[in-house]
Amino acid sequence: MFSQTINNWFSKVKQTLFKYKDGFYELPILSNSPESTIASIRKMPFVKFSKKNETFSSNNPFIKAHVYYHEIEKGLWYMHADALYKENVSYKRINEKKLSSEYYLLFLEIARTEMQDKEGLIDGMSYSNSSWVLFKPKAGITNCRFKGNKTTALTLYFDQEWLNHKLNKFKKFDTSILKSFFDSKSKLIIGHEEIKTAKTISKISKKLFQKKTDNSTTEKEWQNFAFDFIGFFIDKYEKDHTSNHLIEIAHLDRKKMIHAEKILLDGLYGNFEGIEKVAAEVGLSPTKLKSNFKLAFGATVFQYFRQKQMEAAKIIILKKELPIKEVALLFGYKNPSRFTDAYKECIGILPSETV
Repeated sequence: MFSQTINNWFSKVKQTLFKYKDGFYELPILSNSPESTIASIRKMPFVKFSKKNETFSSNNPFIKAHVYYHEIEKGLWYMHADALYKENVSYKRINEKKLSSEYYLLFLEIARTEMQDKEGLIDGMSYSNSSWVLFKPKAGITNCRFKGNKTTALTLYFDQEWLNHKLNKFKKFDTSILKSFFDSKSKLIIGHEEIKTAKTISKISKKLFQKKTDNSTTEKEWQNFAFDFIGFFIDKYEKDHTSNHLIEIAHLDRKKMIHAEKILLDGLYGNFEGIEKVAAEVGLSPTKLKSNFKLAFGATVFQYFRQKQMEAAKIIILKKELPIKEVALLFGYKNPSRFTDAYKECIGILPSETV
């Protein structure tokens, strides 16, 4: 029944694989469960799959990716994916009605974007940001990546039975405000993580899979990692007081929000271009852009731009190749004191205190 359903699904979608739509090559993924996701990807062309090693990879004209996965225990799976995007790609999550959909997804993604050089001042700089998404069974979220993006995606899947019998006994979860989300009508939560913490989680994840190839990873290690992974999210959720569960933004509008984010990140060197210009480039009214951007990223367009600008400035200051006055000019601040004020507000310390 399962295999036949996968075959029937793939027969319906294979003609639309990487169909170009709204500026992206669209890739449909069957997302009822980790098993269905793996089975649907396995059917696609250019995919090399190893059941023994629990890996699959692909190198096609659109994306180069390597994925590790592991069933930790009944109702609990984990997946680690590294990818380089050769074109703009949009993932379309599909739930097949004939298959059960009981899995929650906790997803952490680290995305690296190459920063455009400015007047030869910066050599080979890249900027990374990371985000969490927790969503319920049957809920979907548009995930778009632009040409040149390098990403690491870490995904924990758990079903309703595991939630009831295992997660609810996890003391940190049982006493957290996050627990109320599972009884709410909200479909998903989106939050942003400090890149340092996200990279730490990624390194632990990769080490587990490296040990796995030597058959030296114990099931207890996997289980501990799963609870630590959830624990990181609980800490982030409570620290940021993310009690306003986000409603799902329409598929096309979310694409436009991701496009707006790219415009902001590409323009970090210099002054903020203004809501009207960004709205015109993505094809939305300024009012719609402001409301949807706040939903998608938890900050206003300008707040997000300035935060990312100061985070990029911190990377350059840490290199100790430019005096702070020149770093300020690089980011469009002719008045160094205004740059210092913005940096202190966003980073929490003075530029001169950055070490």
